[in-house]
Amino acid sequence: MDEYAEAVRRFYEVYRPIARRHNLRLHSKFSMYDDGFIKIFQGEGQDKKQIIKVEEKDDVLCYRRAMDAVIGWEEGRRKEQQAAS
Repeated sequence: MDEYAEAVRRFYEVYRPIARRHNLRLHSKFSMYDDGFIKIFQGEGQDKKQIIKVEEKDDVLCYRRAMDAVIGWEEGRRKEQQAAS
């Protein structure tokens, strides 16, 4: 499997279960001419809030950074919930 396909597969393996738990939505765009980006929102419609934005020239790096950002975001949520308890 090439590097790009592996990065995308690993990202979605991490993202999908977290997205289900926290009502997340993803918007991404990749182009030969512009930097690619991944934006992740929590909620729907006008109530949605952007929680993650990753922008990189290299698509593989973008997916890897987005995966790390999603993991870090969920860990931060867990710590907030534990502190509130």
